[in-house]
Amino acid sequence: KGIYNPKLKLGIVGLILVIGTVIGVSYAYYTDKSNTVLTISGTVSKKIMVTINAINGTVNSSIQTVDYGTPATFTVTPNTNYEYNSVQCLDTSNQDVTQADNATYTSSNNTLTVTPKTSQDVTCTVTFIEKIVKIFDHEYKVIQGDPDFSNGEPPVNGIQTMGSGLYSAKDNDGTSYYFRGAVENNYVQFGKDSSGKDLTWRIVRINGDRSIRLILNDDIGEGIYQSDTLYFWYHNSDVQLALKQWYETNLEKYNDKINTGKFCEDSTQDSASIDDDWWDSFDTYNRIKNAQPKLECPDSDIIFDKIGIISADEALMAGLGNNISHASTSDNYLYHEYYWLSLGLIDVYFDFDKNSWEGYIVTPTDGYMFSNFIINEPAQVVPVINLNSNITATGNGTIDDPFVIK
Repeated sequence: KGIYNPKLKLGIVGLILVIGTVIGVSYAYYTDKSNTVLTISGTVSKKIMVTINAINGTVNSSIQTVDYGTPATFTVTPNTNYEYNSVQCLDTSNQDVTQADNATYTSSNNTLTVTPKTSQDVTCTVTFIEKIVKIFDHEYKVIQGDPDFSNGEPPVNGIQTMGSGLYSAKDNDGTSYYFRGAVENNYVQFGKDSSGKDLTWRIVRINGDRSIRLILNDDIGEGIYQSDTLYFWYHNSDVQLALKQWYETNLEKYNDKINTGKFCEDSTQDSASIDDDWWDSFDTYNRIKNAQPKLECPDSDIIFDKIGIISADEALMAGLGNNISHASTSDNYLYHEYYWLSLGLIDVYFDFDKNSWEGYIVTPTDGYMFSNFIINEPAQVVPVINLNSNITATGNGTIDDPFVIK
């Protein structure tokens, strides 16, 4: 309620509150004392400090203080051979306000404009990524933006080429560059199996620490994920044991060239199932179902190992579909008949008929992913390793002239 002066017909209505913060004083004129609806007008006087950071770029005058709702303009310039990828703004409570504050970057003049519309100070980070990435001295053009993860790579005239190439995403060590679609120049020849046969791999991605993640272009045989109904996670599973044995037999002699990689065994539980005594669902399932894969992993869920399997997130980013109607074609470089992936569970539940706990994980077949029963269900095992960042090679990455590790 305002304080009304009948002689002046002026009422001080009070202080305007925006998200709990005082930002100005407003006044209202009573044209009729019987009128209970007042028109309020006022001037906002809250000052907002806007701070700008750049990843792989520079900022000219990185801090400005402006009135609430007033645009702040910055010059943010990418480093040589880098281009704009994204901007994110966080307020003092670490909430994402990128859209609320209308943060917009214009590449033509290297200008970032931020219009604060929340009551807290804000810090925005502009990220630039490389235009060209070198892998074994071979140049790859980085495709800007994110592909449509809700669909497998669409074929063009029956050949899966649309959208194929190298993309970028954040991982725990920085910017990762991953291959997607009908890739024909990511073949690597590295090592020999116990019979003396050359091992052929495909490059999955360049990790943020610049190590090179490879997946074998074949399987090492069929195996079950887990035989123990009381234990569901990848570590100490039957699949992990089979991979370690294969590594010792075939790759131990190349141990100095193989990096101890970070494999994500995501144990983040879906909040909807936390209070359920008989069923647990995990975020891996939600990411695949909603086509929102990521390469970042909670620190507590990282497995450090020389060998592992590809994750469901990596497979979705590489162009495999998240259901049968969004399947990729056989041109996709990760297309395989039927093999284990996803180090994170999607479901664990209690089967009352069997009086035991059972779990599901993701496996792909015919270019799309679906849930598969963990216990005693066989599928093919396909190893994944990471080469050290300083490895050199000859060749151009094609099937006829693969990268051959020196």
